[in-house]
Amino acid sequence: MERDEEIELDLDAGAKHLTGDEPPKKKTRAKARPKKTKETVSKTAQKAAKLLPLSMLPPSQEDIDAFNHKCDMLKNEITKAPAYKVQATYKSGDIFKHKTFGIGFVVIGCGKQKVEVLFKTGRKLIAMGLQV
Repeated sequence: MERDEEIELDLDAGAKHLTGDEPPKKKTRAKARPKKTKETVSKTAQKAAKLLPLSMLPPSQEDIDAFNHKCDMLKNEITKAPAYKVQATYKSGDIFKHKTFGIGFVVIGCGKQKVEVLFKTGRKLIAMGLQV
């Protein structure tokens, strides 16, 4: 706004408002919200899921199926899977046992010190190659 512009103020209305002399406003009813259906709830969950980090997302049906398929295919290697160590480095296809999440299949490397791992509880980003 420029300095030379004039502003018209309704001082009478302001004074009436402050002293309580203005007539009461009509009350309006709030519109009823639409009922939540399974469809709207799932859309809301999907929007919320996009905001969550990968480690907090629930497993998708695709991930559950992929995990079960890999477990069936690699039964012998799962029994020999080493324990997860943060100092070790992993590549796609590696299998390890995590203390909290259980058996994990490395899906892809995400940078120098992170890998995406498929667990029964979903996909997680796990640190690797750290000097402890």
